[in-house]
Amino acid sequence: ARYSKNIMAKEELDPNGVYRAECERWGVPPSEELAAVLPTEPGAWSLRQLDLSDQAMVTALHLVDVVGLCSELHTFLAPGNELSALSLRVLCAVLARHPSVTRIDLS
Repeated sequence: ARYSKNIMAKEELDPNGVYRAECERWGVPPSEELAAVLPTEPGAWSLRQLDLSDQAMVTALHLVDVVGLCSELHTFLAPGNELSALSLRVLCAVLARHPSVTRIDLS
């Protein structure tokens, strides 16, 4: 995760800004629907559920840092997508070591 080891403190970053920067980095058009639920306030990492069901996503690499930084996230839902093997491996590694995630659906 790029931002969790970044020089900037987590409290100085905002979920929406990290999401948009990662979309640009990975060449993925940002989903305005997802951006609408991600806070724009610095340090606002208290998102508890992320529902990305049926978003026609083929990659999730642009979400890895957001997921890793949302320390209160307990539910990650992304069924109905066609995520690549690489995306699934990276995402599963982040979710597996996440301190609070208890529910995952990648079906």
